[in-house]
Amino acid sequence: MEGQQQTRKKGKNSAEMLDRLGDLPDSIIHHILSLMPTEYAVRTCVLSKKWRHHWTHVHSLNFKWDTFGGAYYSRPRYSRGRANKFERFVRHVLRCRQPFKLRRLKFHGSRNLRLRNRVFNYALLHRVKELVTDIYDFPPRFLESQTLRTLKFKPLYMLRLPSPFGFAALTTLQLERIALASADIFSSCLKLEDLLLINCSLEVEDFNISAPQLINLTISDLRNYWLEGDRRNKLLITAPTLKVLYFRGTYPLLLSMNTFKDLDKVSIQMYPSYYCRHNRDNWKQECISDIQRMAEELSHVKSLTISVDACKESNKAKVV
Repeated sequence: MEGQQQTRKKGKNSAEMLDRLGDLPDSIIHHILSLMPTEYAVRTCVLSKKWRHHWTHVHSLNFKWDTFGGAYYSRPRYSRGRANKFERFVRHVLRCRQPFKLRRLKFHGSRNLRLRNRVFNYALLHRVKELVTDIYDFPPRFLESQTLRTLKFKPLYMLRLPSPFGFAALTTLQLERIALASADIFSSCLKLEDLLLINCSLEVEDFNISAPQLINLTISDLRNYWLEGDRRNKLLITAPTLKVLYFRGTYPLLLSMNTFKDLDKVSIQMYPSYYCRHNRDNWKQECISDIQRMAEELSHVKSLTISVDACKESNKAKVV
């Protein structure tokens, strides 16, 4: 008897909770569903007749291969059958969703080129504002998007991006695991205000970050490999409106900055690469000279921190 009563109470509580959610304004329900993985948002259609079409009004879409089906799968466990289910699900959502503007799209893991093109063309048609993805081979038309404001790109493996990158309307760009192999990769992103480079590698001798409207620049764990003889990588930052700069990377990278009148906060942390510690006998003297030069260039900054870990290379840098 007690067990039956507890079961009834649980069922009653669940029904009351469902009623409370159902009593919310439709706009709030649609917003809540937009924050969920799209797979779970679609499942709410079985709750009741009233909930049958709520998911079609979401303003954001979240498709992720690794978690599709309710469990985590790594890429080596790829199967054609499961891929077909994922692709059919994505096409069903794109076909049934109401034709509202798309605020955010998260799309990860699909190997199907036709599906990728369909998803990105759908996003372009519905004027997407924010994209989070691990896929880099965008359709050419998508690169010309005039509505995309935020792009967060994190591929599974280190890769090179085409140059110029495209996306002229971007204001926020986050790149992770990218080989910076072209000096003009950001030349088309003239409206950038926030730029984050995480775990990237510098593969050209001179690299220039030129962004006339850049305000915040974060570079975390930048590695440089152009170390033949006494040659050094050079990173030049040209951003007249820059206010906050955070940099962490391997020495002997030569960091050079034009005079920035609006800089409020600068944090520079360097640590010697393995090559530097074992093949450059005078690297400590060079480093001291570089610190003096940077301190003179940035003497007007309100908050300035320059530090060098001379003991060992660390791989535990995090974005701040």
